[in-house]
Parts: sequence; C-alpha cells; structure tokens
Amino acid sequence: MKIRTNLILGEGSEANMLDLARSLTWRLAGQHNRVEDMFSGTYTVPFSPHLRAGTRIRLRAPIGDRTRVMEGYVTSRTHTWSRERGGQTSVSVTRMLPAEVYEDPAWFAVGLSEVQVNAKEYLPTARN
Repeated sequence: MKIRTNLILGEGSEANMLDLARSLTWRLAGQHNRVEDMFSGTYTVPFSPHLRAGTRIRLRAPIGDRTRVMEGYVTSRTHTWSRERGGQTSVSVTRMLPAEVYEDPAWFAVGLSEVQVNAKEYLPTARN
C-alpha cells in the first residue's frame, strides 16, 4: 500500500496504517473530550509580531490566582500602536488550561476507553 500524507511519506504496511489510525483517533478523541473544562478569551499583551494563529502561548490567569500560568492556542491576533502606550497585540486564545495540565497527556483521556473495531469491514471496496 502506498501512503503519501504529511505524516507518512513512502510505502507502509497495512499494520502501520492501522496503528497510525488508532493513535490519531485516540489523540482526536482526547482533544475533544474535555473541551467544556477549557476556556477562551482575548488578551492584550506587549507588541508581539511573532504570535500567529496556532501558536501556543503562556499567560497569567485572567481571574483568581494571578500567579497561575495558563496555556492556550492563538486563533487570531491584531496589532495597534499609539504614542501613549506604544505597540500592543490583542490575541484571541482558545483551549486555555493551567500549564501543568498540558504536561499530563492522560488528563485529556480521562473517562475514555478504547474500543476495538475491525477496520477491514469499513474500508471502501472497488466496484467494477
């Protein structure tokens, strides 16, 4: 079987593809499993032209314990400039969580269990 994706270049076996599909499915399930525990917001930070959509950013918690470090992903950003304040960047951030949560991948999979499915039954077949 020839496989040509951003993840795999070259030839791969069916077993390798099934392993890849299992790991990607597990990762996707984990990413969507705890979304209700995450929050989003817009933050103003000093001028930061290097921030782009998809960048993971660390910020201080906006409420509660201001010493707590949070992490999230930038979805968009805008820059402004004024004489009084200088340059500022406003970033929209999603999937904000305490930084220590991102260090524990198991947190995302809490409550999930793996289910074995026979992939061959769901593969498309060629019709003549």
